Amino acid sequence: MDWGLGHATRIVPLVRAFESFGCRITIACSGATEHLLRGEFPRAGFIHLDGYGVTYPKRGGSFLWKILRQVPSILLSVSREHRWLERMQALHGWDAVVSDNRYGFYHASIPSVIVTHQLHIRTGIPLFLDGFVRFLLFRRLSRFDECWVPDSETEPSLSGALSHGRAPLHARYVGPLSRFNGIHRFGASDSGRLLILLSGPEPQRTLFEDLIEGQLSGLDREVLVVRGLPGGSSARTGYGRVRWINHLGAGELEEELRSASLVVARSGYSTVMDLARTGRRAVLVPTPGQTEQEYLARHLADAGWFLSFTQSGFDLRRAVAEGLAMPPPRIEADFELHREAVRAFLCGDHKRRR
Repeated sequence: MDWGLGHATRIVPLVRAFESFGCRITIACSGATEHLLRGEFPRAGFIHLDGYGVTYPKRGGSFLWKILRQVPSILLSVSREHRWLERMQALHGWDAVVSDNRYGFYHASIPSVIVTHQLHIRTGIPLFLDGFVRFLLFRRLSRFDECWVPDSETEPSLSGALSHGRAPLHARYVGPLSRFNGIHRFGASDSGRLLILLSGPEPQRTLFEDLIEGQLSGLDREVLVVRGLPGGSSARTGYGRVRWINHLGAGELEEELRSASLVVARSGYSTVMDLARTGRRAVLVPTPGQTEQEYLARHLADAGWFLSFTQSGFDLRRAVAEGLAMPPPRIEADFELHREAVRAFLCGDHKRRR
């Protein structure tokens, strides 16, 4: 899916697992997602696939209504991508298809998997609408042979109510998905370094970046800001102890996480999984209006794992002071469970649903 780079980064461990079992991989994507994944998988095949072209508002309060107005075009895109898969399958003869949150990628002739952590979408409006959305979502999910949920099946869990409760019969919890190896988990760096990860859709990514830049002056510590712009041509100029960089590959980013005392980031689910894998202290700032991120930030703060601040009135100095005062989170989860799901899938241990 092209709704932020998190949908690309969480696919990385799945692609690695399939490759380790000898599979030949073709990745369908475009734009920044393609740039990121080409860097991770130089031996994979790539084929262009247009995104949904969803646009986002500047004001968080209008986020949901902006998305709802685009539902007809999103459904049209789902229909188009299903026809696209049928045409491409006739040409390439793939043995299976795995989709991250793209609901048209099921096929009658080959096993089809969808990866999603949102079994219970939170609309932020009356509960009966959440139930109706869940009914429609489960109908979409039923067209796939398997539904892989990137979280632990039991509590405590990273996604909370988003993935737990009523689940489709073909749901399989494959553990959190992170591209990092986690060898430095549960360790607190005493470097005092601050790592700021910018991510997510525009224009909120840029609005948050501008907010951060305005509060960095006078912050007496080493800071690295990763802008989340793979392939970006323009770059911000660093000053003093502040460095800006457009993008880091998985290995480089993991090294920066290893040496950071605190991370400031959005509460997108892929970011949350990476933070849990590496055991870093973090301050989460959900994208305004994104009910999923707002819920995750509250859920993880209530669990005592991370701190949560809203973007409105965000104070970087206060966030850093409170974040450094908290202990590193100790989140126990099986980050290798997805390998068993991949192995079983390749061995045919699944039921065709059509």
